[in-house]
Order: sequence, then C-alpha cells, then structure tokens
Amino acid sequence: MTISRFITCVAALCCVFAASLRPASAQQPPPCQYYQVNAPSLNVFSQPRADSSFVAALGKNDFICVVGEQAVQGDRTWVHITAKLAPQSQRTAMDGWAIKSGLQPAAQADIAALTSAPPAAAPKLPSAPAASNVAAPPVASGAQAPALGQGVVTFTGKITEGPTPVNGASLEQLINGVPEFPPIEGLPDAVWKKTCNNCHQWNQQSLCVQAKLYAKDPKMTMRIQHPYGGPEKIAMMKWAQGGCR
Repeated sequence: MTISRFITCVAALCCVFAASLRPASAQQPPPCQYYQVNAPSLNVFSQPRADSSFVAALGKNDFICVVGEQAVQGDRTWVHITAKLAPQSQRTAMDGWAIKSGLQPAAQADIAALTSAPPAAAPKLPSAPAASNVAAPPVASGAQAPALGQGVVTFTGKITEGPTPVNGASLEQLINGVPEFPPIEGLPDAVWKKTCNNCHQWNQQSLCVQAKLYAKDPKMTMRIQHPYGGPEKIAMMKWAQGGCR
C-alpha cells in the first residue's frame, strides 16, 4: 500500500509540473507579418492616434514587422510595429503604431532576404591592452543630460523631437525654410521647392491660428505631409497647447 501511494504521488507531481509548462509555450509572441513602406515617409507613434508621442519616422521602402492592427473609430486602421527589418535577419527594435494605408505586404523574395541567416562571425582578434587607470575629466557643473522628450515648444526654441530638419530647428526657422514634401503629390519640384514665404506670409500670430487647428483636431496633423511631415505639425500642436509662446 505504501509503494502504491508513493507512485500515485509521483504521478500527480509529474502532471502538475507538465501543466505548469503549458502556459509558457502558449505565451509565444505573435508571428511577424512583413510589410514595406510605400509612402514617401511614415510616422510611428506610441499609441494608435496622432496626438500620442512621436516614436520614429520610417522612409519609403523600409521593411517592418507588424504583429497586430486596430481599427480606430472615426479614424483609419493602425498597425502595431515591433521592429524595423533589414536583410540577414537584422532587426532594430521598435514599439509603436502607424497608419496601415502607408504600407504594402512585403514580396516573398524580400521576406526571404529579410529572414536569411546572417553571415558567420569573424574570429575575434586579441583584445587590446587595458587602458591606463587615469580618471576621466570631471563633467562641468552646468552640463545636463539630454531630455528624453519635449514637453514645451516655443516659437524660437529648438525642437528636440522627430527627424531632421525638424529636430534641431525652431518653428521660426522652419517657416522660413524649404519644405521637404510637396503640397500635392507629383507636383514638379520647381513649383513648390522654394522657401515657405514665397507662398505664405507666416509669422508667430498666423502660425498660431494654424497650430490651434491641430490642437483642436489632432488627426489633421496626418492629413498631408507638406511641408515637413507630421513631426512639425505635432510640434505646432504642442506649441498651441502651451499658449503659442
């Protein structure tokens, strides 16, 4: 009877152990759906809405990994992106959302190149001699670490989010610069690729009126790319939210 009870207990423990392993295998990440950007550029946001934090800008023909999508009521369908992809299984981690209409499914030949095995690693060379034990020069007391985001945007202050030429410029500089995108797709460069003041009379007051439209309806920041894409319009929206200072 004692041996029988021992065997029964061992069998029960084995069942419990096997059951504890099942959730781990069931919690595998969703499979990657391969897409290619077919728009001139595509902005990625932290949430499936244009007024959320800017994550990154994708370029035309970039490849990405999509793991899900969400149809937003009153808006368009957004996709959840987990990585930017390159041939030989190279991945750049990314966690954000973009509008699906700017994408197309990747071709099978491109998927084969993206998922191919990377080349064998070259043999490691002998490590260099250890550096001398000399203390690094102290950091000046006035130096500060760069901010991880930009909460307040001013008319003359440098924008610290988004790609160039938006990042590093002020709104005042941008309205006197040359646009990156045409007002109408296919329009000849000679018609529109000139400084903004050739077609508009922007100043702090008139730009504030436009910025308030973005603050009132954030989806308008995604309506067209002209002149500098969504990041500039998002900066204008934040500027308006702060009182157009």
